Amino acid sequence: MSQAESDPAAHLNTEGASAPEAKAVPFSTEPIDQKPPPGPRGWFLPVLNGPPWFVLAEDRPESFARALKGRELVLYAADRDAPAREEQGRRGLAASIGWLSEERYEAWFRLARHALLAGGLVLVGLIGLRVPGRFKILDDLLLVFSAGYLFVALRRGWRELAACEEHLRAARRAFKAPHWSAHPLLERLADALAYRSNLPPEQRGHQPDAELLDLDAYRKLVDEGVVTAEELAALGNALSARLGLAGRSRAEVKITEVAREAGLDDETAVFYLDLATAASQLSPPVRLNT
Repeated sequence: MSQAESDPAAHLNTEGASAPEAKAVPFSTEPIDQKPPPGPRGWFLPVLNGPPWFVLAEDRPESFARALKGRELVLYAADRDAPAREEQGRRGLAASIGWLSEERYEAWFRLARHALLAGGLVLVGLIGLRVPGRFKILDDLLLVFSAGYLFVALRRGWRELAACEEHLRAARRAFKAPHWSAHPLLERLADALAYRSNLPPEQRGHQPDAELLDLDAYRKLVDEGVVTAEELAALGNALSARLGLAGRSRAEVKITEVAREAGLDDETAVFYLDLATAASQLSPPVRLNT
């Protein structure tokens, strides 16, 4: 067996023995049966045009932060080039920060809404104190209730905001030193997407396994050891959330809108909608590292 055949990274150095080895960022090439360390997974998924599309397998901020406690962030990418991985890491962090920032904006909105409502009730109670009459006791009760409601709303709101800030800090720490790894699913997805995009309309659907068109095709990947059912279910959950499929039927999803919001072309959006639909039919659906 030649050195190139025995060393999976040998093809990176084809200019002779004097060329320096790329050791700036270690890249794990463990096979699927030698699992990377436990922790949340991030996927740089292949697309037809442009850089890989980053998707976190944890589809909720709280589950992402919980999965990070004492663990590494595992990033699956097809690129073995260190500069390319560093660029992907920056884009993955930016995408995650944007996603987690939405949670913070929602927390601010909830805090403002409850504070305004409670403040309005307090104001009504204070005005009622100045109005004499037999119903003054009701004004006293309203004032006590509204003051308590305001206190609870502010306390809960600040706790939510503190949790959001902790989620952002955890994401920044995780992306500083992630565990990079290869995954055989990425190559199969890239091949299927390219194959599907080159088919004329009348020939589509004739090779569902090659196109990764339905549940049976993905079950075969699981049977072959390309991906585990748990990984596929978790990735499908995340894709459903990113593509707006959660809580809706496939017929209700408008491909053009989904593609635009996700920053994908229509063909790629349809491909990952198919993956999400197939993964949702796996049983039981399992969430990774929660």
